[in-house]
Amino acid sequence: MAELEFVPKPYIKAETTGAELSVEVGAAVHGLYYLCVGADSKFALEIVEGTQLTKPLYDKKRYRVIGVAGGRKDAFELVRRVTEEFIASGHRIEDFKDYLLDIREIKDAD
Repeated sequence: MAELEFVPKPYIKAETTGAELSVEVGAAVHGLYYLCVGADSKFALEIVEGTQLTKPLYDKKRYRVIGVAGGRKDAFELVRRVTEEFIASGHRIEDFKDYLLDIREIKDAD
């Protein structure tokens, strides 16, 4: 299973049931989708379904979870929200991944 680090206040789609439990326990839950940022990943942001994170393919991966959604459509909605916040912040596009890695600390400081 992938090693997950949940940020203190992840984005959660309002209607998502079980998301709070997932964050409290610090583990993936079947049926939920996670917005994951990996420092070693070639992608800035990945959407991964909870059961996928338990498969051997993810055994050596480490992710920072910045969002939890109840379905694939909701996960893309959260990506839209994150992207809009990034654009509004005035950062450069090449800083997107670093922004995602630091996103909740910045938001908490406000």
